[in-house]
Amino acid sequence: MTGKLSFAALRAHHRCTEQMIADPELTGDLLLIGMWLSRATHLTLPAPAEEEGGTSRWTLDDIARDLFPLQTNPGMYFAGEWTSPQTTGPDVWRVVELLKNDIRRYDPAADRPGPAWARVPCSGPMVRRPVCGQPGQTWRYFTIPETGRKQVKGACRKHHDWFMAEWKANVAAVNAATVPVPPANVGGRLARHLPDIDWPALWVGLDPAWVAPPEVETSARPRLRLVVGSELPARPVAASRSPRPRFALIDGEQS
Repeated sequence: MTGKLSFAALRAHHRCTEQMIADPELTGDLLLIGMWLSRATHLTLPAPAEEEGGTSRWTLDDIARDLFPLQTNPGMYFAGEWTSPQTTGPDVWRVVELLKNDIRRYDPAADRPGPAWARVPCSGPMVRRPVCGQPGQTWRYFTIPETGRKQVKGACRKHHDWFMAEWKANVAAVNAATVPVPPANVGGRLARHLPDIDWPALWVGLDPAWVAPPEVETSARPRLRLVVGSELPARPVAASRSPRPRFALIDGEQS
């Protein structure tokens, strides 16, 4: 690295790193990649592999060489013997998988209540309570035609016929309607901290079928302006209060 680092660049890198560390959704190896990208973006370290049109370019190999320099392949059983683990070069695919998992997208699993390993309860109707609630024997994602989002429903053996009727009705409703693309609900954790990177270009490179999903509209931050008029209103007069009563202790006459 030639040249002198400016205080502004160091401060920008420090703030970005500090915000990423404080982000509860950004942890583990993805946080390491984010810190590497912050250093590259703000401090130009390491030196970019190439520059085109004033834009610095780094490769995923650069990240892998710094963060995951050695990839260990486990031993294999071959010809009656176990081979020893093999250590190869930088683990580029580890970087690829981490970045692919952070692509901004809609994931139906994020709309599913409870942990992913939990069995989906039966949604079948009951007479004395709204739903069955028994552990489901089968489950599927139902599409909400108005929003395009997915809703998971399950069914026990008792409500299997009801479940299949609901599924066929949902498929018919989706085919008869113009279902919108649901807004993104996962990914983009690095993008919100590093906006100077061309993330859509990277995401297309990682997944050629990726199309930018709609985002949930958020209201703009209000800007308030307090204006003092030419004439201030008259100060309100405090309402009159009755005097506070005074109590005296009087000894009564003794008979």
